[in-house]
Amino acid sequence: AAKAYAPVITAQTLNVHGINDSEITNVTGAVSLNLEGLENNNAIGGSFTYNSMTSDNTASVENAELILNGNTTAKEALSVKADNEEEIVNVALSGGVATKGNAWTGQVSMNWVDNTTKAYVQDSKVTADRNVLIKAEDEAEIESFTGSVSVSGKNSMAALGVAVGVNLIDAHTEAFAKDSIFALRNAHTSSNLNIEAMENSDITSIVAAGAIAVDNKSWSISGSANGNDVDSSAKAYLENTKSQNGGVSEVWNANVKASNLTDITLGTGNISVGGNSVGAAVGVLVADNSAESYVKGGLVKLSANELHVEAVNTYNGSSEEGTEDDTRAKNVAVGGGVGFGGSGVAAQGSVTVNKLKQTTKAHLEAGTYDLTGKLDVLATSRAYMFGMAGGVAVGTGTGAGAAVDTQLVDVDTSAYINNGVVVKRAGDITVKADSVEKITSLALQAAVGGEFAGAGAANAHDVDVDTLAWIGRDDEQNPGRQVELCDYGNDVPVGNINVLASDDATLKINAAQGSFAGNLAGGLSIGVAVVDKNVKAMAENLYAYSKGLNIDAQNLGYVLTTANGVAGSGTGALAGSAAETIVSYTTDAHLGAHATVHASVLDDSGKLVGGSAQINAKSSFEHVGEAAGLAGSGTVAIGLSNDTTYLTQDTRAYVGKEAW
Repeated sequence: AAKAYAPVITAQTLNVHGINDSEITNVTGAVSLNLEGLENNNAIGGSFTYNSMTSDNTASVENAELILNGNTTAKEALSVKADNEEEIVNVALSGGVATKGNAWTGQVSMNWVDNTTKAYVQDSKVTADRNVLIKAEDEAEIESFTGSVSVSGKNSMAALGVAVGVNLIDAHTEAFAKDSIFALRNAHTSSNLNIEAMENSDITSIVAAGAIAVDNKSWSISGSANGNDVDSSAKAYLENTKSQNGGVSEVWNANVKASNLTDITLGTGNISVGGNSVGAAVGVLVADNSAESYVKGGLVKLSANELHVEAVNTYNGSSEEGTEDDTRAKNVAVGGGVGFGGSGVAAQGSVTVNKLKQTTKAHLEAGTYDLTGKLDVLATSRAYMFGMAGGVAVGTGTGAGAAVDTQLVDVDTSAYINNGVVVKRAGDITVKADSVEKITSLALQAAVGGEFAGAGAANAHDVDVDTLAWIGRDDEQNPGRQVELCDYGNDVPVGNINVLASDDATLKINAAQGSFAGNLAGGLSIGVAVVDKNVKAMAENLYAYSKGLNIDAQNLGYVLTTANGVAGSGTGALAGSAAETIVSYTTDAHLGAHATVHASVLDDSGKLVGGSAQINAKSSFEHVGEAAGLAGSGTVAIGLSNDTTYLTQDTRAYVGKEAW
């Protein structure tokens, strides 16, 4: 552990804290006014805002020997903490007014938070009789409000209003103990080793643009764009990569936990009013979030009462870890346009895109673990999302609009005990991967025109889920020593062994449009959901002597897909709708090759205790689909609809060899 020249500290307690608490508040604006009575006088204005915060916060103990006698009033004998909190508050507004000319305004806001937070103990020896806490916590927050409005008067060509907001968070938090020995004397409930990494990334971004052109021959053009990218990670681990002369770490309970909590709320909007109007609102979110916790004993034996390894990853707009609250991260884009000229044109488009990659991993790696209490390896993932794109376009001549909501979701959740793990004694052993996805999507569009109206609404969703739990692997990619869950030589049993994998996915998708015109009206609504889920629980390459064995895989889901369209006109009307759902479920629970499990024990009187072994795989899916096209006209009316569902399920529960 600690080198011969390392510093030595003898004290009752030692606190090593790195604290960063920073905030930027920025208010930016630009106003252009041309109120003179002369014709062809223009108002042009705009502003650009850029805010950046970068921090590297570390708290550490390295190459040291610590002898901490403890303090009965202190919760921790050793506390190594890195606390990072950074916030950007941005308000940026631009406006322009020209009474007899054109008004053009634009507003651009960019905000960037780049955080690295670490707390660790490395190459050290810690002797203490109270708790040891190693904790890194980061809170990265952006609140941004961006807007632009233009008003042009008579004899103008156009009013133009554009607003763009861009927000970036790159935040990584790590807490660990590496190549160190912990001797927490007089082991009791106040002598725990706690390693925690917590990452909190929050964005609230509102972007709005407006354009008003008073002249009935002019154009009003408004556009708003809201772009956001989050790359965040939380990692907590206890690892030994060196021989340490075959040392032993002794603690009461060892708790290693990584939590990544993300909260995103986006609102994007626009309005255009003029002789002719064109508008667009686009909201985009890309998020790549990970949480990982693990313990790797190496050649250092870990002796403890309980060992708890947990990773929690939530994307749901809630501050509660692993919450079941139905509050959801939101991405909403709405817009409206009015064209009031003699043959006025109104065109409006709204688009929302959510792309989420969420990875959650908890695992126990090769090493020797002597436990008297329970062993938990838990991975929990929650992804709650709401997306909405909506618009209205009204023109005296032509009204046309489209709304599109797209959500791409990729969730990987895994909990496992890898090859080479030896658990000498333990109570119940639980390896559990649990994931939940709740996604709601709305695409709504209405168009009204004196002569022609066209409206389109579409939802497109691709959800890919892998939820895996296992003990031991028997394949070429994961060679290694057999997992041993008992004292192999003496057949000292462990408690019940539970390998559990479950996912529950709910999708609610609705696309709807309405188009109405004096002459011709047409519209199309499309809702598409593609879901591919893989849930597996298994044990392979294992020798175990336990009170019971439970291997369980649960693959649950519900999909609601609706598409509705209405068209009405004096001469011809066409309304079409399509709801398409493609679902594939793979569910697998098995005890595989090179696995020997004695799922019963004898008590002191020689009576057989336990003896239950269960292997269950369950796949349950419910779908409701609906499509309707309603058309009405004085001459010709056509309504079309299609609802198609493809379901593939492969469910297996078995004892035997089969490669994954």
